[in-house]
Amino acid sequence: MNLPPNVATPTVGANPVTTTNTTLSVQASDERPENTLTYSWSIVSAPSAGDAYFSLNDSNTAKNTTVTFFAGGNFTFQVTVTDAGGLSATSNVTLNVQQTPTGINVTPHDAAVLKGTTRQFAATAVDQFGNDLTNQPSFTWAVQGGVGSINSSGLYTAPSSGNDSSFTVSASYVGKTGSANVAFKKGNTDIINFDDLPLDTVLTDQYGWAVFSTAPGVTLKVRESYGTSAPHSIYTFGALTQPDPDGTGGQNVYVNFPTPVNGLQFNSSADDANGVGAQVRVFHSQGTSVVDIVGSATPYTGGELVDLSQFQNISRIEIFNVTDPGGLAYDDFSRRETLLELTVADHNNAANKATAIDAAIRELYVPEDETNHTAEVDIRTLFDPSDAANKIHLKVQRDDGWIVADDNVTTLDKILQVTEQARVFTITAWLDKNGNNQFDSGVDDQEQTKVYVNKAWTSQGTWTVGNAAIVKANADGASLQQLVLNITGNAADASA
Repeated sequence: MNLPPNVATPTVGANPVTTTNTTLSVQASDERPENTLTYSWSIVSAPSAGDAYFSLNDSNTAKNTTVTFFAGGNFTFQVTVTDAGGLSATSNVTLNVQQTPTGINVTPHDAAVLKGTTRQFAATAVDQFGNDLTNQPSFTWAVQGGVGSINSSGLYTAPSSGNDSSFTVSASYVGKTGSANVAFKKGNTDIINFDDLPLDTVLTDQYGWAVFSTAPGVTLKVRESYGTSAPHSIYTFGALTQPDPDGTGGQNVYVNFPTPVNGLQFNSSADDANGVGAQVRVFHSQGTSVVDIVGSATPYTGGELVDLSQFQNISRIEIFNVTDPGGLAYDDFSRRETLLELTVADHNNAANKATAIDAAIRELYVPEDETNHTAEVDIRTLFDPSDAANKIHLKVQRDDGWIVADDNVTTLDKILQVTEQARVFTITAWLDKNGNNQFDSGVDDQEQTKVYVNKAWTSQGTWTVGNAAIVKANADGASLQQLVLNITGNAADASA
């Protein structure tokens, strides 16, 4: 007489499961030899986003199988043991797949920060399936091999001084660490403090970006200084040989900027004669403005800060109305470097993006829409708000020379048309500092990203492994990076 098999409760290699798979094993017996039994595994219940497949199934060897998961949650599996006579018995096992932190994503992944400013970073812990943890932890933030500081909330504060550098900031939790690339921009890239010139040097064009001159008969010389202005400052000497064009005194100073500057600042001692303060006439992109030099600083010891950073594209300043017969002392003329950041993202997958923050050209891989042989990208620039008066140029050019766009805008949503021979695009963002509508190397700031439009991987049927269907794919000219991107959905993996 044929009886159904006797089957025990399956055992689990690990429960709860903290990885992406575990083993399932079961023992059964029958009046026939055990090797005549067939073991078939199935899913009784699973979380809504969950799925699983078995490495071995529907065979005698499937009594020991590995089950692989794609999401966390509670699963119930059933094994059906069938004998050679067609009779069967079942047994169930329930297990829990716990979300386990395996990585940390930090955003933005690439960021440029000017000196003395802040940038907010965010961290997200992901589980063994690449999904965000339902309950996000608190992270430990740190600056790795760089300058500045970052607080417990991920707010990075750049130092007020220092040279350009690149480093990372990191967020850590239970032994896992994620990081972001930071390009620190010192901002005031050029500071003229006159300390490198010998005493009594007459100031003219020694510094290139700032050309000094004075009223007729007056000279501007390097002299010894004290306090915060030590060791050198500049002073006016002499008397007018011709009437001053302003008619306001003989100690006027003029500074021309061959390439217009932003973020201009300098120090000046206060004009302490007759209670009348000197003034600065500023020639900038919006017109001409006059600013008072005020304060009660003692001459020759450092003076007061004259901040002209509210004006963009300054081409000339004139210091006039200096009534102090001894003239004024000036020091620490500085201009600020521009911050420019370029981000290009796949329009249909915003997580797939590349951000250029320094001289390195970033790369982005996007899939081709086979229907019309195009890809769509979103282009965004981030720039120093004080440079808003400068024109941002965005240029998109295919590698065969075809220009897709060349516009004076800060954002673009562009469809990239490809051919079999040309599917690489260079996207350039640059600041037209001198307003001549052309890129001037060494003057204008720029960032670049390369976009590679790859053929999509196409399905070529399926293989069956146990009860799991594995998609066959054909490259058909597509890149390996695109395959990785399609599988993982992670742009960082795709560029590895």
